[in-house]
Amino acid sequence: MRKLIVQLAVVATIVLIGFLALFKRDAVKSLFSQLKDEVTGFTPAKTPDEALDKFRKAIKQREYETAARYCAGPYAEQMRKAATAARELGKAIDHMMEAIEKRDLSASDRTKLALLFLEPFPPGFEYVIEKQTSDDKAYAKLSASSTVAFKTTDYRFEVWNLDQRVLGALWFGIPERVELRQEGKGNDKDWKIHFPVSERMQKAVLRLIDKYKDYKAALNKVSTGIRTDAVTKDDVDNSVKKELELAATN
Repeated sequence: MRKLIVQLAVVATIVLIGFLALFKRDAVKSLFSQLKDEVTGFTPAKTPDEALDKFRKAIKQREYETAARYCAGPYAEQMRKAATAARELGKAIDHMMEAIEKRDLSASDRTKLALLFLEPFPPGFEYVIEKQTSDDKAYAKLSASSTVAFKTTDYRFEVWNLDQRVLGALWFGIPERVELRQEGKGNDKDWKIHFPVSERMQKAVLRLIDKYKDYKAALNKVSTGIRTDAVTKDDVDNSVKKELELAATN
């Protein structure tokens, strides 16, 4: 009898797994994603500072679905929708900067600015939490990046024909001052960032999803050239400008 019970339990488990795989795939994927996040330290935020810090950490790691866990409402939906495209584009940007560093080159202001604009969300953004006036609401001031130091002003950048529809897909138009709220009940309370969502952002996310493969290919082509050819800073600028402009028109 005991053997029969064990066999029935095994069969029931297999049936349940099969049912979930067929009909609840998104729920299973979400559960495993959440478990992975918590194992790697992306636990629910218990303070406003923790919410922004973990959000920024996830952005730096190009884990946009994880970053969405620290956001609320329509913005979290936009972040999840764009997650794959944002991750692939972000990694292409990282690979290009790594190639520049390995060749002991330094990216010019024009290239750094172009890549900052192309970032789905600036991974080097900074924030300051304002003094809280409520137990369940807080505000923070954000700045796009402290890691991009522009030493000169080069107005030749103005002639770069970049695709305005895709630039800053997940951050363009976000105000300097953003709201955070504590949500949930009892021990399940955690803090979420409430970024606003504009019509422009929604269109930019769709454009990013549609075009990220072109931009990824463009940046990877530049990266390959940096690794294999004898290039100067001006060569990199020219290649980045050419490839980004081609990607915008493809």
